[in-house]
Amino acid sequence: MDSKAITRIEWQKSKTRLFTYDVTEFEDSGPLDDNVVWRGEEWLREYTAYPDGSGIEPANLTLLHFLLEQYNIPTDILPIESVRHMSPEKLESLQEQISALGGPDRFKAIISKIEQHGFKIQGYLGAGGWGIVFHMLRSTDHATVALKILKPPYSEEWRKRFLREVEILSLLANDLRLGGLLGAPFDVDGLMCLPIRFISGRPLSELALPINTRDALEIVCDVLSVLDTFHKKGVIHRDLHLGNVILGSDGALVVVDFGVARQEQVTDYTYTFRPVGAMSHCAPEKWTDPSTVGAPSDVFSVGVMLYRLLTSKFPFWAESYIRLYEQIRNGRFTDVSEANPNVPPFINIVLKSLLEPDRQQRPGKASEALTMVGHAKALVDLDERQRRRRHSPQQSARRGRT
Repeated sequence: MDSKAITRIEWQKSKTRLFTYDVTEFEDSGPLDDNVVWRGEEWLREYTAYPDGSGIEPANLTLLHFLLEQYNIPTDILPIESVRHMSPEKLESLQEQISALGGPDRFKAIISKIEQHGFKIQGYLGAGGWGIVFHMLRSTDHATVALKILKPPYSEEWRKRFLREVEILSLLANDLRLGGLLGAPFDVDGLMCLPIRFISGRPLSELALPINTRDALEIVCDVLSVLDTFHKKGVIHRDLHLGNVILGSDGALVVVDFGVARQEQVTDYTYTFRPVGAMSHCAPEKWTDPSTVGAPSDVFSVGVMLYRLLTSKFPFWAESYIRLYEQIRNGRFTDVSEANPNVPPFINIVLKSLLEPDRQQRPGKASEALTMVGHAKALVDLDERQRRRRHSPQQSARRGRT
């Protein structure tokens, strides 16, 4: 396909908006691949490489720069390889974060000063309620780093949460099951920056749910094992959900995001009289009296995670916070074996214990919950072995003789 024959590119920036760009200015850019797909993520995935995968075609690279300019994303700062596979939604998110940091020129200045601290930007990872995270390479040892930047404007409370995460990660720095610190925090033009370990993988929230019972129980056992470690150090996570547990490329689970964690002995600013974190994962005490939040509250959140892994649904869900709280306070949820008939009925007992509204009746320690979930997993394993034995060729032959 000759580029002169192309007068317009239709590119779906989002599901509801369609933009058309005049690209006659690219007539002299060279030939374009006949297999180019111009719409949405497929375009972003397929347009860039030669058929043999050897590199980026000059004409298509020019077009990519053009599209990124429409988002005010500076292509001279972010490596082109880091953005060429981004979905339109993620590009839009990056645009919003660059805007939050003060625009493209301000973003360039910030990245330049971050590089003076020994970090080279590799890409954009995402953003949460209070932090923007970039993929960085540390120049001293080429370690991959996730650099978290406290998003402006931020209040004193957010600043304290940021410092609290530094404190917690320092306390747990040697545990590879956590997203630990990879250096001291530093300030860039009034922005607080925190280098933490980069984890190659994806959050459990991106799994195709539901998953089978055994895998779900194994994941929850691993999470409870991590929880047990830092509960014994007096650390409460307080914001556990599937998005805060990363399944690494090596198959290991890593718990991240300690921005709202606290140590049990702290008694001042950590107690805010409003729920923190994912509302549907909040134990009743987190809604009514955050000063009583402790290990049983984390156990409750793990119960919500297990239910979601098994059904893809939340055990508690409502259109308003008031109705959601009423469901959580009363412990009303559909039995997991009803929501997913493939789940053995005895898992309902486990979930009723983990999601018990009264924290005094809930497992008080992660180790107690781990023992209970471990027993359930052993029963699932036993049932699976018996099922395989019943359907083995030897058993079929014996039944045939009788």
